[in-house]
Amino acid sequence: MIHSCPQCGQSLIIQSPGAHQCPNCGALMEIKAEEFAWEKGEHLNDFMTPPDEDINRENIESPDEEAGSQTSDETPIAAIASAGEIPKSEPAHVHCEICVSRPAVRACKSCGKLVCETCSIIDADSRPLCSNCRVGASAKEPLFENYRANGFIRSFFQALHDIFLKPSEFFSGLKTPGPFWPGVFFGVLVLFPVRIITVIFFALTLESNIADIESQLGFTMPDSFLNIIHQPAFLIGMLASSLLLQPLFILADIVISGAIYHLTLIITGGMQGKFEDSIRVSGYGKLGETPAVIPYVGAFIAIPWAIVLTTIGLHKIHKIPKWKAALAACMPYLICCCGILAVTVPLLFMGVFAAI
Repeated sequence: MIHSCPQCGQSLIIQSPGAHQCPNCGALMEIKAEEFAWEKGEHLNDFMTPPDEDINRENIESPDEEAGSQTSDETPIAAIASAGEIPKSEPAHVHCEICVSRPAVRACKSCGKLVCETCSIIDADSRPLCSNCRVGASAKEPLFENYRANGFIRSFFQALHDIFLKPSEFFSGLKTPGPFWPGVFFGVLVLFPVRIITVIFFALTLESNIADIESQLGFTMPDSFLNIIHQPAFLIGMLASSLLLQPLFILADIVISGAIYHLTLIITGGMQGKFEDSIRVSGYGKLGETPAVIPYVGAFIAIPWAIVLTTIGLHKIHKIPKWKAALAACMPYLICCCGILAVTVPLLFMGVFAAI
């Protein structure tokens, strides 16, 4: 098994349970049999002393009695080490799990990854941390995660500022595990006015859009339908229904998107967060969709920006490579594109065959 030295963090290959000495710093350590990571085919009893040959640590003869050169205050492990009976464990020659090019020298105390000197630091508490966890350890938790105590207005605008200008620091500050509902609430708040403005713009331009559709498809809408959309009650009803239903639609959007992110990461493997963490990223990442309020060109800005924010969030909160985070962030949009193609392509072929 590979075990980290508690003194210097050096990754060591431990062949069997018992007392061992680190070749790097000389620290002594004891690996208990019940804590040893057994290889396939090995069993705990293979390394246990038979009952009739059981040796109690307290019955080990003191080096004072044998050589008269050691003090009685020495621990049993130290006494055995001084007698030369503790094998020095060999360093584990494994590659760094972050850069994959340099040999690993220690294990991150936060995520457990084996990392090299370049990709790790020793923090103020003498804990070895990898470069990913180092950023998270120094980042402050976003105020919106506890907006009731920090003040709603201040927390909300601080979150807007940080996600806009410092998304990497913002998502690094999210503690895991953490509550998912602040992220969901934030996503609903930022998308609700965008969706309402979009609905109003759609209603105001509906007549011209219908004319374009009629000219492209070559048919005319029934007069009864045109009379309905010209009524003021139609616009009022559309706006009222949007005010009531849009929060539910946005909530469903956040949850479904988070579920797609999480499922994609389960397939690719390597994530460390939970399903709730994917929902949090989905909620905070919805800020990237706000440019969709710009008529005609907004979607071309909103989709790439939302993908970037979501990629950063998944990368930071799940401690995964960026390519996996980017794949998961793109997956909802890929599914939507496939769905649109599945509907429009058959209709296109039907129109072509009808014209023939």
